[in-house]
This record gives sequence, C-alpha cells and structure tokens, in this order.
Amino acid sequence: MVACSGGSSLRVDETVECNPPSLILFVKELSARPRFLGDTTLEGSATPAPSSRLAAQSTDDHAPDKQTDNETDEEFAARWSIDVGEVGDSNLCCAAAALALTPRLLARAAPPHSFRQGYTGAFRFQFWVWGSWRWVTVDDRLPTRRGRLITSRSALPHDYTLPLLEKAYAKLYGSYMSLREGSCARALQDLCGGVVQSFAPPRQSPALLLRVLNSAVPRATLLVLTPQQEKGISGSRMRNGLIPGQPYCVTGLARVRGEAGLARSVAGEGAEGEECAGALSPATYSVESMVLLNDVSRQDKEVGYKIAGSLDVQPVWGIDSDFLLKFTLNSPKLLARGKLVTADYLPIKSIWDPYYKTEFYAHWKNGIITDAYLNPDEVTDILNYKKSLISLFQLQIIDGEHNEIDVSGDCSVLYDSISMQVIRKIKTKCKHPNMKDSTEGITSRRLTRYTLSEKLDAIDEVHAEELHTAGYKELNAAIKARVWMRLRRDGVPRTTATKYPDLETALAELPSNLKPVALPMLMTDDILDDELSLEEAINGAVVEGEEEEAGGGGSARAAQAGLRALRALRNATQDRIAALLRAQPDARSLTALCRVLGAAGNAHAHVAVSLELPLAERDAPPPATEYLHALALADTPDVLVDVLRLGTEARSEVVREAALLAAAAGAARLANHAPHVAETVRDALSKQLARCLAQLLGHVWSGTGSTPTPVLRALQPLGTRSSTLPLLAAGVLHVHCDSAIALALDAQAQVSLWSRTALSELELRVGAAGGVRGELRLVGGALRAHAHHTAEPRLRVAAHLDFYDRMALCVKVSTEDHVRRLATFSY
Repeated sequence: MVACSGGSSLRVDETVECNPPSLILFVKELSARPRFLGDTTLEGSATPAPSSRLAAQSTDDHAPDKQTDNETDEEFAARWSIDVGEVGDSNLCCAAAALALTPRLLARAAPPHSFRQGYTGAFRFQFWVWGSWRWVTVDDRLPTRRGRLITSRSALPHDYTLPLLEKAYAKLYGSYMSLREGSCARALQDLCGGVVQSFAPPRQSPALLLRVLNSAVPRATLLVLTPQQEKGISGSRMRNGLIPGQPYCVTGLARVRGEAGLARSVAGEGAEGEECAGALSPATYSVESMVLLNDVSRQDKEVGYKIAGSLDVQPVWGIDSDFLLKFTLNSPKLLARGKLVTADYLPIKSIWDPYYKTEFYAHWKNGIITDAYLNPDEVTDILNYKKSLISLFQLQIIDGEHNEIDVSGDCSVLYDSISMQVIRKIKTKCKHPNMKDSTEGITSRRLTRYTLSEKLDAIDEVHAEELHTAGYKELNAAIKARVWMRLRRDGVPRTTATKYPDLETALAELPSNLKPVALPMLMTDDILDDELSLEEAINGAVVEGEEEEAGGGGSARAAQAGLRALRALRNATQDRIAALLRAQPDARSLTALCRVLGAAGNAHAHVAVSLELPLAERDAPPPATEYLHALALADTPDVLVDVLRLGTEARSEVVREAALLAAAAGAARLANHAPHVAETVRDALSKQLARCLAQLLGHVWSGTGSTPTPVLRALQPLGTRSSTLPLLAAGVLHVHCDSAIALALDAQAQVSLWSRTALSELELRVGAAGGVRGELRLVGGALRAHAHHTAEPRLRVAAHLDFYDRMALCVKVSTEDHVRRLATFSY
C-alpha cells in the first residue's frame, strides 16, 4: 500500500501512478547489504546466532536487556530512532520501539529473519487479533519514491526491520491509510497481546501520574506518552522539545529540579494561592494508638493503654512540594482496662484532659519533615506523642531506600509500593542521637502502611506498627513491646486555617510559645526501681551463700539471690556497704558477703572492704582473700590498678598472691576494651609473679577416705546490658538484662598403695539465673514487664587409675537431667 499526495490509497501489493511516481522495489534493490533484526550477530560469525538481547530476556523478563555482542548502544538507539515517512504509522513505530526494550515480546511479534542465510524473500509476523495470535506473511517489496522509502524507516542504515513489520501490519488492516485511524494503545495490544490502560494526566492529580510511573517503570511495563498541544502556544514543537501528538516511549523515572522547584509528587497550593489538593490537603483524621508490654512467649495478660482523639491537618502555606502544616490535636483521651484480657478500654482521668485542643506546626518539604514547632514546656509524654504524629506524615512517593530522621531517630527507610494505593514504609537501623546503650539482644521491627484515596489525591489511612523484643531469646526469657498507631480520614476540618503569602510570614505568625524542636523523641531518665532494698537483697544473698558444706551451694536460689544483690549494689554508697560489713554476726556470713561484694566489682564496694577489712595489713582476715578470689571473676576496670598495687604492697603473702591473680584475670578481660590499663597491669605482673608462687586452686581438699570436700564457692556475674528504645506514640522503654551463676565444686580422692589404685571424683553444681526487666514510665504511672529464667545443671567426673601391673585410666563423665524454669509477670 502507498499513499499519494492526492489522498488515494491502494492495497499492499498494488502500484500507483503519482507525481512523481512511486515504485515498488525489492529490498535488495534499495540496499546492497540489507539487515533485519538478528542479522547483527552475523556480522562477524559464519553461523547464525540468536540475539543475546533475546537470550538475556529469557532469564530476566523484568529488566532491560544488554546489547548483543556486536550491537552497540548507539546502533540499538539508531535502529529505533524512527522517521515516519509519508505514509508511515507513528503509533505502530512507537509501540514497536517500546517492545524493543523487552526483546522477548518483540521476538514474538517479529521473529528474527536473515537476509544473509536461508533467505526466501518472505517474512512472517504475528499479531494479537481477537484473543489469538494471527500470522501475516509479506514479501520484501516496499514502496519508494525517487529511490527512498515512503513508509517508516530506521535511522540505522540498511535496516529494514520496521518497514517490513509495518507492511505486515498494514496488510492485517487492509491498507497503509487504515493505520492512520488507529491508536498507540491498539498497536501495543496488537503487538504484545497485553491489557492496555490509558491515563489522561491533565484530568488526574499529579500524584496519580507519579504513582503510575513509580509502579510501572521498575516492573518493565510498556509505557508510551503522547503529549498534547499546550494551551495558548502554537507551533510544531512544545517548549520542552516534544512534538504534540507524537507518541514517545517512557524508559525511566527520575526526579528533576526545574525553575519552579522539584516536580510535584503531591499536588499542593500554587504560587497564586489556589486551594490545595492532594495528600496534604485539609483533612481531619481519627487517631488511635495502643502500647502493650508482655513476655515474648505469651499472648495473654498484656498490660498497656490506649490514646484516642482526632487530628486536623491543614497547610497554611505551600508552593510546589514545600509546605507549612498546621496540626490541631482535639480531645485526646487516655483509655485503660482491667487485668482481664477481655475487658474493654475505658477513658480515665489523666494529664491528657487539659490538652483538649492544642496546635503545633511542621515544615514539610519534598516528603521530609525539616522542622517541628512545639511548645517545649509541655509534658514530655505530650511532646513525644505529637512528634509521633508529625513523623507519620513523613512520606516519599518514589520507591527505594532513603535515610530519614523522625521520632525514632536516624533510620534507614525503605519505601515499597504494594499497589497503586498502598505504600509500605520499613524502618531499620534506627539510632537515637542521645542513645549510647548497647543494642545486643534487641530486635526491632518498624512498619508503616499508607493507603491513598482512589484518585490518589489524599491519604485515607496511616497504620504504623512497631514490635520490639529484648532479653535472652535463646532461653525464652525476653519481653516484647507492641505499639501501633492509626489515622483514618473522616472529613475536612470545621474551621479553615489562615493562609500566608510566604514562609517567612507564616513562621512569624506562629504562637510565641511554639519553638523549633528536634524530631527525635525526648529521652527520659532511667529510674527503674529495685525489687528489694539493699539490706534485704544482701541478706538474702548471704543466707544462700553460707552453704559451705559439701553438697551445698550452686543452686538456682543462690544465683537469683546473688543477682538481686548485684542489682542493689550498683547504686549503693560506700557508707551503706561499710555498715553491712560491720553488721555481719560471724565469719561465715562475712565470707558470703565478701563473695557478693567481690562479684560486684565496683569502686564503692572496694573502698568499703579495704577499710573494714584491712587488706594491706598482715592480719587481714580470711574473708579478705575470698573477696579477692571473687573479684577475679568480675569486671573490675575501676579498681584494677588498686588491686595491682595491693599485690605488691600487702603484708600478707596470701593476700598478695590473691590480688595478683585477680589483677591478671581483670587485665585479660580488659585487653580489648581498655588496652592501656591492661598494658600497665601486664608490665607489673611480669615483675611480681616471678617472685611469688601462685597455685591454680586457692583451696585443696583436706578430707580423707571418701569424704567429699568443698573446693570452690563462687558467684560470677555474666554481664549486664542496658538499653533504651523509643516507642512510637508512647515514650522511652528502659530495658535491663543481667545474669549470674552460683558455682559449687566438691572433690574427693582415695589412694591405695596396697591395691595400687587411685580414685578421684569431682562434682560441679551450677545455679544459673537470668532476667530482663522493662519499664515504660509515664507521668501518670508506669508499665513494667519482667521475665526470669533459672536452671540447675550438674556435672560429675570420676577418674579411676590402676597402676598395679600396667597403667590403666578410666574416666566417667555424667550429668543429671535438669529443668529450666521461666517466670514472667507484668503490671
């Protein structure tokens, strides 16, 4: 088919007489070396090979493919840089170029042919017609005028892929002129068989266009854009260089900053002050949040509370993607329930009642909250709640990874589009600027889901959820904190906020009590109450630690009592510790107390012991060495240097040896944390240990026959971790994890020269206790959750040596079944 200037049209295989006349010529009459899609791989090869673009697509249908081995980016671009010609169809050309970005689809419509090998003069194409694929075969004759094609042609020299495809498409519809009645949407459907959907951006909000592109581009969706003529502007080209009515392939999506600022991802008020529209348009939201604490393994008996109210959001100034938002929190109420899980939440009197209507502001720019304007004199709980509300409006439309600062701190944020209307926001690696505690043993999940309206012009709902676990999860001794916050759009505010012409004027008109504040949550002091008083905790540890007889000690009760005593000693003063030392009635209780004080390893306890038990004097009592033996098992960075000095200056040889061993053990643990202290201790030990004889065991058994003898009694702390977790819509959760073990080792030995045999037995009893405590302290009270774990493993080793004739040794190792116990409570 060919079209003449007179407007007549002919069938594909007909000729016409035009002025000047057109001729139907064979492709090889037009070019000495014609090429078709797939001939590129034959340039340097004697045998045909499939296009590597097609091979690449077979392994990844959702990403642009690499070029063939011999086809450069410039050649690929030239192949699909199209001149429509006199009778060509721009819709088909653009649809074919779009398919070229996904070669698997193009190869189905236009299978590779070759002018070099197996050439027959016939080319077959297939199109999607009424639900099935139809083959169309054409020859290689094309219409020309003055030796030049009058159909569509490629900028790549001697390439005839597009002209032959267009000839087959014209044959399908009857003539070249029939193609002019088509559309790009129909051409796309005919070539790929997919479902085509059209959008008219001028009739939709800019947010809709951005959401369409943001969802479609990463998924290799075929996109074609047909620009319309701008109002009030005439000419063949628009101001941006595009030709009106000419379809263009969309190959990527990027943010572009122009003279008017960042392209609007969310529609808003323009410079002329027209009414705002889009996700930041005036809206009223119902607000509801809940905080729950519990043991990680339980679903019932959670403790928590709710806060409910409404929130008005109105822009008071905005241009492009830069807004000043006014928030009004209306009638917030604190709701609580009884201990029964099935009980309803009911409103109670609280500090929220006076804040029945409060205003605060935030500067929103390109989806990021740059400044928050709050009253710093308000109660901390109120401030943190308002910061949580502001953080929920921090939303970026473009999918991908970002870094944001909100109420949780500095976080890595991933945005992911679940659908056209739902955006998921995942926060990880959140670091509060004032949080220096360890995060070991803590896992956090922070997820926010945004639901947009059907027209994508507003936020209909926001649901934020956090789940934190802390403790010893491998022992099932951990607590969890669950928080969720939900906003639902209910309508528009009853009163309209005052609009301002510029940002400076708007900020100047803010209430005087509102000041710029940082968005991360305000931290609160850790004032976790101890379970027992110092005296009660110490007395319990002393009673459990007095079991010196064989078979005693190493129980879970001893470990728990010691752990409670260690907690109480963290904040104990020197005077109170000295009073406890003087109050012990006998040497056994004093020894048990010294073991606990040595395990604590803090400076106040060391000074008190040094004064009450003259460690440096010759007549230092036996509990002094027990204190130093226990000190060897504790973290002693504060007292390590003083212990080392005691190892050189003490008048008692037993005290010197115990002090040197305690210093050596402490230096080994501090090698990585405090290398300068460890270096000092190592130099001193190298001089002192050469002049003393230290035994590996501080005790030897003295029993005879088969009587077991106590060898070791010790309390060893296994470490303490303290952490702070900012909870959305709540406050700061303070978490403390600690554990300790009580050790008891008994031994016995028998030697018979008559039978030439020896028998020795060791029994190790261990009582282990660990726990995690979490507290969320509020102005009107506190939420607490505790989880404790205990165990009592046992180990026995028996060695029988027979040296009557030949040397024979038999070693038997046995353990007993033991039960791990878990206790949890929350209040």
